[in-house]
Amino acid sequence: MPCHSTDIITTPSLTMPTPPTSTSLMKEGVAKYPLQGVAAMVFVTNEESTVPFTRLFNPSATDTFYTTSTTELDAALQSGYSLVTGDPETFIYPTQICGSVPFYRLFNGNAKDNFYTTSESERTSFLSQGYADVEIAGYVLPFEASQCD
Repeated sequence: MPCHSTDIITTPSLTMPTPPTSTSLMKEGVAKYPLQGVAAMVFVTNEESTVPFTRLFNPSATDTFYTTSTTELDAALQSGYSLVTGDPETFIYPTQICGSVPFYRLFNGNAKDNFYTTSESERTSFLSQGYADVEIAGYVLPFEASQCD
């Protein structure tokens, strides 16, 4: 199963993309958000039980948005977001499976910022800073993959 994180180490079954350069971040208008590390592993092929995890960007809000929902995708495209090209298409689990963890989506309306994390402590910290829980965007494999018993 080819996996990919949002940061490239390549093995026959696992791929993690390279971190974006500061130049590519500037082109996206998100230079204020430095790369913080790998959050999780996602698939670069549509594996059994996975769904597309689409990445969009809104230059006016300098916000990146990910979704598995075609309804959310259509609404985001109508409200100024555009599809991000150049990244590999990614796939995640819509429900929890053995070894997967929740990928939390939080949003700060004042900052117009979506934030994603697998870390419960990071989620709690952002909630205390004015972000609101939106949903579990899906389920991903932790960077340090766990094994099923």
